[in-house]
Amino acid sequence: MLKKPGQVPGLVNLLLNFNTDSVVSMAPRMLAISEDEVVPQGGDVRLVCCAIGSPSPTYSWFRHNNGRLSPVSHNIRISVSEQVLIIRRAQVSDGGVWTCRAHNQYGEQRRDARLRVRSRLVVTVHPQLQVANSGSSVTFNCSVEGGDARIRWLHDGVPVGGGEKILRVHGIVRAHRGMYQCFAERDLDSAQAAAELRLGDTAPELHYTFIEQALHPGPTLALHCAASGSPAPRFTWLLDGQAVEEHNTPQRTVSQFINSNGDVVSYLNITSVKPEDGGRYTCRAHNSRGAVEHSTRLNVYGPPSIRNVGPVRVVAGVNTTIYCPYAGFPISEIRWQRGGADVRGGAAGGELQLWPPDASDAGLYSCRVTAPSGHYAQKDIQIFVRIEGSSVQVLCGITSGDKPVYFSWLKDGQHIPSNLQVQEKSLDEFSFLIFSHVTSKHSGEYTCVASNSAAEVNHTARLAVKVAPSWVFEPQDVSALLGTQILAHCSTKGYPEPRIIWLKGQGSVGDFRPVSNLDLQLSVLSNGSLSISPAAHHHEGQYMCRAENGIGRGLSKRITISRSAQVTLQCEARGDPPIHLQWTHNNDGLDLATYSRVSVSEKRSDSGVSSQLTIAHAERHDSGVYRCRAENAYGRDELLIYLAVQEFPEAPRGLQVGRVDTRGALVWWRRGYDGNARVRRYRLQYRALGPRAPLRPADDWTTAPARDVPADAVLHRSRPSLVPILYTTTMLIFPVICLWTSPNLICTSCMCRFFN
Repeated sequence: MLKKPGQVPGLVNLLLNFNTDSVVSMAPRMLAISEDEVVPQGGDVRLVCCAIGSPSPTYSWFRHNNGRLSPVSHNIRISVSEQVLIIRRAQVSDGGVWTCRAHNQYGEQRRDARLRVRSRLVVTVHPQLQVANSGSSVTFNCSVEGGDARIRWLHDGVPVGGGEKILRVHGIVRAHRGMYQCFAERDLDSAQAAAELRLGDTAPELHYTFIEQALHPGPTLALHCAASGSPAPRFTWLLDGQAVEEHNTPQRTVSQFINSNGDVVSYLNITSVKPEDGGRYTCRAHNSRGAVEHSTRLNVYGPPSIRNVGPVRVVAGVNTTIYCPYAGFPISEIRWQRGGADVRGGAAGGELQLWPPDASDAGLYSCRVTAPSGHYAQKDIQIFVRIEGSSVQVLCGITSGDKPVYFSWLKDGQHIPSNLQVQEKSLDEFSFLIFSHVTSKHSGEYTCVASNSAAEVNHTARLAVKVAPSWVFEPQDVSALLGTQILAHCSTKGYPEPRIIWLKGQGSVGDFRPVSNLDLQLSVLSNGSLSISPAAHHHEGQYMCRAENGIGRGLSKRITISRSAQVTLQCEARGDPPIHLQWTHNNDGLDLATYSRVSVSEKRSDSGVSSQLTIAHAERHDSGVYRCRAENAYGRDELLIYLAVQEFPEAPRGLQVGRVDTRGALVWWRRGYDGNARVRRYRLQYRALGPRAPLRPADDWTTAPARDVPADAVLHRSRPSLVPILYTTTMLIFPVICLWTSPNLICTSCMCRFFN
């Protein structure tokens, strides 16, 4: 009888287990086989085969290979010892069906064992190190080799994100720095890789700059700037937009060093200043994180001159200011011309402003500077306008890997929508995305996924299509009743997303101030609309919605918010001329000199006359009957118009309590002005107070018992309203609230109190 072999440390035992009995002259018979087994890549495994038979069977092992059985050959990793097949450091290629054959002179029997070798999980995170500024965004890509696995992310040991292979970190702050780990896990295996996010380099910041000055020829001059940043910034000096080196003379030298504070200091030294040294000087500090610059003029007394500059190239849609590259001082006039005509509106203070430029702005311009003596200099400057590219191509390639390689693309983690009309073309180890007409809708994060039979990797890059703001909902004038909510809509689109600011003011743009600093009742909603609630008299005026995103000149629109609407009444009379028209209000004549808000206009024709009565900002006392009376030599006629100016109803008055008994209390009141709108109902509330408790109208009544009385019942019944209350010996107070045609509470009331 064969005994069941023992477990060997470090080995996975796959056992084909059979009981054996002493049988005479019996062909081999296998009794059982274990289930499919799984071994991790690199592990050891034993396949044990047992059978009964007489004489004792002999064992052979075979490997299934393309439908054929191949005898197992011994090598360093695979060995056979009778019924035991040992596979050391199992590889993925060892997976499959292995067959054990037990045979003697009376016959044979075979059984199969299925072995699965699971690849080890291999995780990589790309990029392994990212340095980002505060407020920016980064993306980590986790690539997993070795099959399907669950993904989770940790940031300094704390779970973050979801179970996606792409982790995006937006709006980076100091707390986001640290180590990010991607864990891939399954039942018998796990792996992880890490990447680091550093908050690092900062854009340069200027700490010292030079000032504008006027010099006589002769002295030595030193202009200097100082800036900090990481990495340490480098300085470039410009004269009228061109590097000083291009105007290099022995009299001009540039030096740069780091002072004791760690700031970078740069000097531009000019010996024996001459008139031609005058111009607009710029010191620009730049590093890998950004750039900052300072510009101002150096004026040197002398005759006017204009230095030669090459063509000026500007980008369409980006605000651009072009300065005339002149020298000489003093200068009385600077003029820009195009085609022999002065450039109007875009030239101010000697600056040519293209805000923003478009294709029509390209061409030959002329700059002319004139001295008080009448001497002048003039030079032509060619301006080219670059139109932003209408097509974009994105390339993705691999450096190594077995073919065939399959590419796929994602946008913001999803398949690219077909309506974006993006073409994808693959060629060997490369894949292209072709955008034939790029728009802001194409902005986003694009992920290229490359896969073959062994692994899948990915890389993500961001495509940003910058678009100037444009209106979605352009603001319009608004009028509303006092106490209601006013919504002034303002919605724009563009990329980056435009920032919407509401301002209030009067007159010039400089007099407008952000509304958030003026009134707590004003707020800007997330969709850009301006909300005023409740509206009051002081909210009337001019408002401006401004949208900016750094591209183009931005958008702005002024509107007027008024507390009530303008009313226009029309009256047409037909008949033989002359026809005389007269307007009256509640049988009183309209004195237009007294009523500054009221105006009357007439339009006469052969068939008659048309009159229009306009009331600006209609108010309560404008309600009533308006009569338009027309009269000629043959008779007269009139038109009656009833105008109702709606307002909030006034609070009820004269609240009194009559008889009080166990059933309740009888109360009555006088109704106030209804605001030319039907009052729906009255609400009576009461509560008990101690005999010495003061009566405070501002107390909260939200939890006090209440009874709603329909307005119709009150108006058409002479008897007062009975309010059922719990009879007590304490003082009771009542408020009356009137509710308008909307279900909202819009006015409070007088109060009453009584003792039992």
